[in-house]
Amino acid sequence: MPTNWLPESINIIGKQVDSLFVLIFGISLVAFILVEFLLIFFLIKYKRTKQNQEGLAVHGNTKLEIIWTLVPALILVGLGIYSTQMTYDIQKASAADAYEIEVIGRKWSWEFKYPNGASTINKFMVPEGKDVVLKVTSVDVIHSLWIPDARLKQDAVPGRETVIPLGKLQGGKEYPVICAEYCGTAHTKMLATMTVGKEDEFNKFLADAKKASEEGPQAGEKLAMQSCLSCHSIDGSKSAGPSWKGLYGSEKKLTNGQMVKVDDEYIKESITNPGAKVPEGYSPMPPVAKFDEKQLKSITEYIKTLK
Repeated sequence: MPTNWLPESINIIGKQVDSLFVLIFGISLVAFILVEFLLIFFLIKYKRTKQNQEGLAVHGNTKLEIIWTLVPALILVGLGIYSTQMTYDIQKASAADAYEIEVIGRKWSWEFKYPNGASTINKFMVPEGKDVVLKVTSVDVIHSLWIPDARLKQDAVPGRETVIPLGKLQGGKEYPVICAEYCGTAHTKMLATMTVGKEDEFNKFLADAKKASEEGPQAGEKLAMQSCLSCHSIDGSKSAGPSWKGLYGSEKKLTNGQMVKVDDEYIKESITNPGAKVPEGYSPMPPVAKFDEKQLKSITEYIKTLK
C-alpha cells in the first residue's frame, strides 16, 4: 500500500510495516470520526430544553449492543491475524546465503562485527542488493536497535542473540541508527549510522575495517568503547575519570601533590597499574581488561587524536 506522507522506507519489510500502519490508522480514523459524530449528534438531539428538563430516558438495546461489540472484535481479530502472519513472514524472509552482521550493544556504543573478522564502532555498511541479516545482542544492559528508515526496532538483550532480516537495500544516503531503550546516563549519545555500499565500495570498507581493527587510532577507539569510555568522556564533560579530550601532553596534579605529564608511559602505567598515579580529584581506577602492547599503543594513539 503506497504512501507519500510517510518517510520513504528503504526495504521491503519497511513497506510491509507501512502498509499495516496505514491500515490500522485508517480503521482508527473511521472509528474516531463515527464516534465523535454520534457524540455531537446525540448531545444536540437530546440536550436539555425548557420543555424537556429531565432529558430522555434511554434503555438498553440488545441488538445494538451485540453489533457494536461484535464488529470491533472481528476487526481486532482480523488485524491480529494479519499482523501475526506478517511478523512470521518477516522472520522467515532471510535467505540461506544472507550476509550476517553481528550487532553488539554496550554502554554506550554499537559495535558491528563482520564475517571477515573486522569490526566497527558506531557505523556500519551493508552490501547493496544482497540479503542482510542482523544478529543483535548486548553485553551489559538492555538496549534497542532502531533503524527508522527500515522500520526496524529490536531489543538487544544480554545473553540472547536475536536474528532479524534487514532484506535487500539499495545504495543511497547515510541512515541513522539509534538506541531506543533508555540504558543509562549517556543513552542519548548512543548513535550510529548505516550506509549501503556497492560491491567494490563494500569490499574496500571491509578491508579498511579489518586493518583498523588490528592497530592504530581506530583500533584504540574500539577498545576504548569496550572498556574505558563508560568512565572517561571524550568531549571534555565530567565523568568518573578524567576526560580524554586534550589529555595527551597536558600536565596533571596527582593525589600526592606531584605533577605529571601525560605521555605514552603515563597512559600505559595508568591502564596497567591504575593505583600508581591517581589524578587529583579522582578515585583510583578499578581494574580493566588486560591489554597487550599493541592494544595499549592503539589506545594511546586514539587519545592523541582527541585534541
